[in-house]
Amino acid sequence: MMGILHKAPRKKASAPAPSKAGAQSEHDLAAMQQAAGNLAAQRLLRSGAIQARPEVSPPVHEHQQKAGETVDQSTGPQGTPRSIVPQAR
Repeated sequence: MMGILHKAPRKKASAPAPSKAGAQSEHDLAAMQQAAGNLAAQRLLRSGAIQARPEVSPPVHEHQQKAGETVDQSTGPQGTPRSIVPQAR
């Protein structure tokens, strides 16, 4: 006598794993986008449209000078923040 055959339950379909070729093409696309951005930035720098380190004019107003002194007092070497706690004298 033959028994009843039961089919195994089907697994739910999941998204296919990205292939190596797909991952490589995503990497290539990102590399191309980065290169295009770098070229665009170089062109802007060379044309003078943007400056790598903008030149800052000296303060001409008393308030500008005071603000500059306050910044100098509140930052350490190369613009790193210092502690705000007053120092003992």
